Amino acid sequence: MRCAFILPRRPNFGPDQDYCVGSAYKYSELLRRICEVDIVRADDPELAARVRAADFVAVRADRFRHYEIARGLGAPWLTFAHDLAAMRDPETPAVRDERALLEGAFGVVFVTEPLRAWARERYRLPASTVIPLRPLRADLGFEPLPKRPGRTLVYAGGIGPMHAARTPWGYRSNRLIFEAAIGGGWQVHVYPVTSRAGVDDEYRKVGCIVHKPVTERLILRELSQYTAGLQVFWTEGVPRAAVEYARLAWPNKAWLYQAAGIPTVGTNPGFEATRFYEGRWGIVLDSWMDLERLTTADLPALDDSLRAREVADRDLPKLRRLLKRVTPAPH
Repeated sequence: MRCAFILPRRPNFGPDQDYCVGSAYKYSELLRRICEVDIVRADDPELAARVRAADFVAVRADRFRHYEIARGLGAPWLTFAHDLAAMRDPETPAVRDERALLEGAFGVVFVTEPLRAWARERYRLPASTVIPLRPLRADLGFEPLPKRPGRTLVYAGGIGPMHAARTPWGYRSNRLIFEAAIGGGWQVHVYPVTSRAGVDDEYRKVGCIVHKPVTERLILRELSQYTAGLQVFWTEGVPRAAVEYARLAWPNKAWLYQAAGIPTVGTNPGFEATRFYEGRWGIVLDSWMDLERLTTADLPALDDSLRAREVADRDLPKLRRLLKRVTPAPH
């Protein structure tokens, strides 16, 4: 079976590895365990031919409208609902597309059960399953980097300016959280998903060390040199819908640090984090201001056997069952 996985026009790291980010990387690599995967950009001049050569198309949710390409070419599509735009921002124009994106698919993969439950209340969903963004087993076999000197915290993910805190993306406005950690004597390193000069400079001015984005294939080794990782959301002044969205999500970084071999420090970390990783591979602070008092003695030791078990590969049977529902497009 052959899949055409459609991704956006704009590259993140270059034309040969622009898909190696977060959910796009993990889900496309899981698909490779089952079928042949052709990563195709939405502006590829051979897009139509490559889609027609596939048995089905894989698309992502959120604000992406790549399902229209599959629908226009009469190809069945599988939706990976890593994000739900209408949940984060009920007023977004993407609401009108989300119904077609989800209801028209032959199957939908959600990252958490609460996201699926939210969608079920609003849409007539096809067959669906939940596959969290755990790391791939093959990516755990890296040689860790030497530890950086001193007390170091690292954050890998999207960041936003503080002036955007009252927007649907305000949960990424983490500057004050990072300032609290710096005030407590920690060195804070940031690996943004996409580098933006103005935003990066805002964080540098308060003492953060902002690095260039790193591909998913390399990020685990890069993170291994730090003391602990930050899994945080800003919530003060953020629209209620966006806060609820963040609360019900299991972001990529919920497993990223554990996979890198470092403990996780959470504040407003999302769905069931206290049950999920507190005491297992991380701690959850009552308030972001508690970062000023955080010490290395507060951090739990990691269990390598647990790290080896928390991998995406364990969900392959779920994906296989979903793919049995595809009726291949005529070539």
